[in-house]
Amino acid sequence: VQSDIQQAEKTLGDDMALKVLKTLFMIKYVKGFPSTTDNITKIMLPTLDTDFPEYKSRIQEALNKLVHTSYIEKGANEE
Repeated sequence: VQSDIQQAEKTLGDDMALKVLKTLFMIKYVKGFPSTTDNITKIMLPTLDTDFPEYKSRIQEALNKLVHTSYIEKGANEE
């Protein structure tokens, strides 16, 4: 995991994608907590007054970049 994150830090060039990747590694083994876009957005929300739809859109863009760069795979049951 640590080497994957270090590699991503060198190659991604996207702070949000890197934060999302780290979050995914943190929740990977949490039972009963699916890694949906909504759940990732909720746990990464910086403040309670953050515009949720806009922030969720940024999270989705980061997830798309991570899939495109092969850091993660999109699951069949994901949004």
